Amino acid sequence: MEKGSTTALAAEPTPYALSDTKSEDLATLASLPIIWALMVVVMRVLSDAIEPVYCVLWSQALTLPYFAGAALLSPADEDRSGSLGATLATGSVLGLLWALGALVQNTGFEHGASASHGAFLTQMTTLLVPTFSMLRGDVVPKKFLYACALALPGIACFTFDAGSGGGSSSLDGDALCALAAVVYSSYDLYLASVGDDFDGNRMNFARAVFGTGGAAAAAIAFGSFGDDVAGAAAAAADNFQASSAAAIAFLPAGLAQITDVADVVNGVAVPAIGLPVLACLNLASTTIQPKAHAAVPPAVSQIFYAQTPMWASLLAFLLLRESFSPSSQLGIAAFTLSLAVAAAPDDALAKLLPSKQEAAESPRPEKSPIPLFINATRLD
Repeated sequence: MEKGSTTALAAEPTPYALSDTKSEDLATLASLPIIWALMVVVMRVLSDAIEPVYCVLWSQALTLPYFAGAALLSPADEDRSGSLGATLATGSVLGLLWALGALVQNTGFEHGASASHGAFLTQMTTLLVPTFSMLRGDVVPKKFLYACALALPGIACFTFDAGSGGGSSSLDGDALCALAAVVYSSYDLYLASVGDDFDGNRMNFARAVFGTGGAAAAAIAFGSFGDDVAGAAAAAADNFQASSAAAIAFLPAGLAQITDVADVVNGVAVPAIGLPVLACLNLASTTIQPKAHAAVPPAVSQIFYAQTPMWASLLAFLLLRESFSPSSQLGIAAFTLSLAVAAAPDDALAKLLPSKQEAAESPRPEKSPIPLFINATRLD
């Protein structure tokens, strides 16, 4: 600035500190990865009890009353109302993408993906979203390139663990969970492009309606419900035509076939408890995430969100007794480091890795002895 100038220097922004955020907001933000980890564990348990299409269908359909009430009773956001047609069109895309991602993920669990593998592979959205953004021309911080490079060994370790036959997961199940991450990334990118244009409550309701409709169509097309109904109707007709004596004799014979209580619990009690629990967890995360997300900078929220696979692995170990082979442990370590780099503040790596300009401007001695150690690990 020239001497005597009256131009005021712009105040530098104050660095963010966790103490700047209310404790209840931080507690809410910290609870989100635990909620999502519980959802992974519940989906993994349900995959052994019911078909994936019914898990997706009922877990979404049970949320419809809440989203309908919120859309009807809450005042509309006039700044982001949008037209009814545009809301329905956008909600249809979001709902169908969500249903497809959930269906692929649950199918991965049905095909043998462990909860820990599925959680880490699905969390690759943290890496895929910025990668897709970079491919379409957006400016993306360099840290995501490092994070993607660190994730490759994790994928290799998980592939070796699943393909060896001795691990807790399966190769095709892991592949489906990775594919689900691609679908969820498309969902996130589309939501980011349209999210500010529509009222949140109305958009959630439209998304839930079309998500439920898409899951219902998948259940009709690929589920066994139709076959089960047809078979039950045929059996009922045969029993109706039988004599009363034969019908009376059939009842105890049918009950006598129920010899394994575990099968009954797995077929009836697990869906009856698991589906409402999954729906409640879905509602909780959808309700509390916007407020918690707005309370901190995006880089800070990503630090919390990246903890989801670690919580899922811990819960899978404690609740599902999942085992972790050495290759699986190496994969978890690689993914954890990758997600930590991706969730770190944008300037964190810049402080650790000086730029080329800084390195060129650093003073160098005119004469120096032959170095014994050469730093050949620079990433810039």
